Amino acid sequence: MGHTPRLVPPRPASGTRARTGRVLIVDDDARSSAALSGVLSDHLEVVVLADPAEAVARIAAGERYDVVLCDLTMRGMMGAEIFARICAASRRQAARIVFLSSGTMPLSLAEFLSRVDNPCLQRPFDLQVVRALVDRRVADELARRPPDSAKTG
Repeated sequence: MGHTPRLVPPRPASGTRARTGRVLIVDDDARSSAALSGVLSDHLEVVVLADPAEAVARIAAGERYDVVLCDLTMRGMMGAEIFARICAASRRQAARIVFLSSGTMPLSLAEFLSRVDNPCLQRPFDLQVVRALVDRRVADELARRPPDSAKTG
């Protein structure tokens, strides 16, 4: 009887890590952001911000994310304004936004959503569905990116 060798995936060179996706969660509801972070942070780099102005400032300063999960109705700045400000800083980052909604929203936000191509997930959402959507979007972004540009885009 012959022995079949086990195939072992190659290990990254010492001091390096395999590329991983970056996700920004912008939500002033601590329970919601904790649940989202909990389901995503085991395999992705996750940044959680409760302040939408800080999220906009970080993107304007050059931080890049493969997916931005953004609550539509936060204190201080609504989804349409967040989108416009991120769009002014980086159209590519604005295209990566997935909005989160509690279902009930002002007519102005419903009209805004009808004008943009970004998806909107309704609460309560199945965390595994969110994980699958984020994983698919991260994989798409990583596939488009050259191997040496993990933080650009």
